[in-house]
Amino acid sequence: GSSAGAGRAGLGVADPAVADPAVADPAVADPAVDDTAAATSQTFAPSVTITSPAPGATFARSPQLPGPMQRLEIAAEAAGLGAGARVTLYVDDRVIAIVDRPPYRALWRLAVGEHVVRAVSTDAGGGRVASEPVAFTVLEREPQAAALAGGGP
Repeated sequence: GSSAGAGRAGLGVADPAVADPAVADPAVADPAVDDTAAATSQTFAPSVTITSPAPGATFARSPQLPGPMQRLEIAAEAAGLGAGARVTLYVDDRVIAIVDRPPYRALWRLAVGEHVVRAVSTDAGGGRVASEPVAFTVLEREPQAAALAGGGP
């Protein structure tokens, strides 16, 4: 029993806060040194990435389906966001959704044309991180000629 406890204490995992006081307390650092880069490299930088649609993707509206039923999932993944963060999804610089927890996604009604989707994460303190924009195209699928001619030769 007691040898297991002594082994754990010997590894120094009982109190990680005392491992290196200079790292545990950034206030100990020399105030004359700009440590912004060092602090950034030690923390995980927040990021947001569009996962749907794929860059350069092409979609087609169907003449057989009502317009409101033709939707595309717009989705993003976010990493390193703190508590209270949210992700805003945009198509052509218009907000389509503001999502406060994963999965960060929304359905967007297909509109013919060239479009750009992007996402912006905003943390509780107002910090913002934007995704790279992703372009995609929506085409109008033409009705089949046989359907227009009455279906027969």
